[in-house]
Amino acid sequence: MSLASTLRSRTLVPTSEIRPDDVVILVMGKTGSGMSNFINKLTRMPPEDGADQLFSCTKDVCAYGCFRNGKRFIFVDTPGFNNPKMPQSKVLEKIATWLEETYKRSIMLTGLLYTHSIADSSRFATDMQSFQLLGRLCGNEAADRVQLVTTMWDEEDQLVAEQVERTLKKTQLQSLIRAGARLSRFDNTSETAWNIVRELGNTKKALLLQKELVDMRTMLKDTTAGRIGGFEGTSRRLAASRSKKGGRTDLEETIANQRAALRLTPPGHQERFVSLVNLANSLLKQFILGGTLADLDEVIAFRRAALDCNPPTPDRCMCLLDLANCLLEKYQRLGMDADLAEAIKHARTASIHCPLEQEESCRNCIVTCVQLKARKCRASAPTVQPVDSGAGSLQVRQMIRNIVTEITKTLPLRLLNTYTGALCDRDAQISCFVDGVQYNELLSSTRDLDDPKCKLSIRKTVSKFFGYTTLSHRWGTGEPLLRNIQDSVYDLDSREGFAKLQNFCVLSLQHGYRWAWSDTCCIDKDSSSELQEAIGSMFSWYRYSSLMVVHLSDVSPATSFTNSVWFKRGWTLQELLASPRVLFYTWDWSLYRGCTSPNHKMDGNILTELQEVTQIGEPQLKDFSPGVDDARSKLQWASTRHTTRVEDVAYSLFGIFQVSLPIIYGETAQGALGRLLAEVISQSGDVSVLDWVGEASPFHSCFPTSLTPYQAAPRMQSAPSDPSNHNDVDREKEPKLYKTLVQLPSPRFVGRRLVLPCIVHRITRVKLLEVPSTTHHNYEIVASGLAPLKLCLSCRLQEGSAPGLPYALVRPWSPKLLDVPPHGDGSGSLLEWLGRPFNALLMKSSLHNEYKRIASDCLIEAHMQDPASFANCECQTLEVI
Repeated sequence: MSLASTLRSRTLVPTSEIRPDDVVILVMGKTGSGMSNFINKLTRMPPEDGADQLFSCTKDVCAYGCFRNGKRFIFVDTPGFNNPKMPQSKVLEKIATWLEETYKRSIMLTGLLYTHSIADSSRFATDMQSFQLLGRLCGNEAADRVQLVTTMWDEEDQLVAEQVERTLKKTQLQSLIRAGARLSRFDNTSETAWNIVRELGNTKKALLLQKELVDMRTMLKDTTAGRIGGFEGTSRRLAASRSKKGGRTDLEETIANQRAALRLTPPGHQERFVSLVNLANSLLKQFILGGTLADLDEVIAFRRAALDCNPPTPDRCMCLLDLANCLLEKYQRLGMDADLAEAIKHARTASIHCPLEQEESCRNCIVTCVQLKARKCRASAPTVQPVDSGAGSLQVRQMIRNIVTEITKTLPLRLLNTYTGALCDRDAQISCFVDGVQYNELLSSTRDLDDPKCKLSIRKTVSKFFGYTTLSHRWGTGEPLLRNIQDSVYDLDSREGFAKLQNFCVLSLQHGYRWAWSDTCCIDKDSSSELQEAIGSMFSWYRYSSLMVVHLSDVSPATSFTNSVWFKRGWTLQELLASPRVLFYTWDWSLYRGCTSPNHKMDGNILTELQEVTQIGEPQLKDFSPGVDDARSKLQWASTRHTTRVEDVAYSLFGIFQVSLPIIYGETAQGALGRLLAEVISQSGDVSVLDWVGEASPFHSCFPTSLTPYQAAPRMQSAPSDPSNHNDVDREKEPKLYKTLVQLPSPRFVGRRLVLPCIVHRITRVKLLEVPSTTHHNYEIVASGLAPLKLCLSCRLQEGSAPGLPYALVRPWSPKLLDVPPHGDGSGSLLEWLGRPFNALLMKSSLHNEYKRIASDCLIEAHMQDPASFANCECQTLEVI
């Protein structure tokens, strides 16, 4: 069956006769892009008079019906955008009225076709506004109903047209396509027109504008589309008189009209922003065509004034970007640093809330800015007055070099240059300083090396130059590694991980820092020696950083960060404690809670939230000191955190405890944790590390298999005893007992054996109370000096009485348990400590006089039998395996 036989002549369909079961397709586009011609091809009608001219031949919304394969198709022709005979606000009003009326009758669109002439690539600004209006009119939910149709391919060279199409995809159409819109070519035939219609399918949806007008009862001027579509002012109406040969505008007349329009829109007028932008665009065109710098200065002035009108975010971003590009043009002609600095400022600001379609333009502008600035720094050295080569000059150079070497030793091995996006090793970092203006200014200004202020000034200048930021985040998919950074991070594509790194560098630059460090690409993870050095140095790298930027990818601007996965990751604990200055950013790179404090660790409200979610006290959050002291608290902080590699649970704590141990990826999690705990005990003598209940590690019987048991509060220091229980006789014996205890060796590890000073309570009787179950057994246990205990244990014990029993209840000892100052006498606190209930370790001895902890998953709370038994405590050093 031929195409002609399946169609009947089209008819004009009144809006009131459109039915919900019709296939309704709205056709929109720019004036002269071929909307009516597209509908004519679908309905096999000849072109209307005037359809081949620039101006739109459609004055009102018209619906045309035709039948195909048993269905009635309704194609809705609309007035074109950018029509000099009709303001854009009027076009939008006509379309909105039709959409509102049909939606009230439950008629929804099968599709929206938007035509764009591929031969018209000269009006970027007006096209951008039209595409933005289209996106706001349909909304993200209905974007998949949009078919972007490029027309007039026969009027443009094929290669040029294809290049224009690629550019459209990457710039003006990028956000629409990402939201679900499709791009198609129309070659001016009925067949391709119907192929495009078929791609829409049968799904029907309401547009965002329809929902706002009907469901939300929003006035058109206040809708998402209305806020951009209503900016059609006096300048447009005054410019409507242009009718030069070939439809081209006399630029000087346009500028004169736009100046007159601007005078009619004083500050505060709703159309002033568009009047300023239109005039700036025309003046810029005049400058490009051979104007003077005075024209460019006017463009810059009008763009600044437009920003003062506080336009909505998309328009503001574009205005900032246009202003930055104008300032760059002026800088390249005059070389004024202030112009470049302002361009960088505006480009960075635009990038923070940049719409998707402007991302590439923002990134390119920033790269141009920072590269020009870096080139300026490198080129500035010859302009500094030469320094003589005498002894004084050599001494100055040597002093600066010494300070640079001292400071750069504390820097990470590699840093990102935020001005250029390049990844620089230590030599490149130093070369950047030596080639820069700061170094040459120091050479020319430093005279008296004996002046104490001289060295202080040099150190201050060098430290400021090498100040760097660090990124703390949760690793996601597609994170850039060292091998991905070839030239500049700003040249990477827009994958999630790459965009995060670019945003971090831009943010660092915005805060005034030349250098930035990220654990994704600044470490060569293929080098075991470098990885070992990095893990060993990471705490100090965060400690010496000028600012740590925390990106919370799962926190929105309106929510609290207390549920963020960032607080559940192992490495981020070290980063939080080490960094003296921290700023938290939400997923869209806005400051957490809008807090403008220079350090979120010092903000009262955020600090309270941090204490709540981490269970870390204010002093430790504000000014943490690494080391092995108070080990039990540090293990408790880390006990709820996890890492991707099981060994990293321990490795992430090396910096917090300030221990230096080999990194052995491939070892077990128990082995890594066991080595850490053994080192902590050997360095500190802190036996609180042994205070846990849970599954024992195969590394050592006194260590847990993971950090989870440390979630419970310490039990070794329970409620204080009653001082009235101790008589004068006890007090007389206390110094002797204390002397015996302090003469015991400090707790330490020798190989895999724990040398443990302790008070030993030998078990003299074990009695099984009940018939044993398959998992637990109830015992009555009597131990020397302790009140009898009834225990439910997970292991079977040998029943009977001493001397054949191999068991003992052990109370680990360390002078630190008494909270006595260094070199102080703790004998006055000993009885109080002995009188407290304690978490006893159940030990079993072997034939070789070695001990092993058993039943570690059972809490054994023991009490001294009576004060008289204190003096008879058995103080001993055990070897525990």
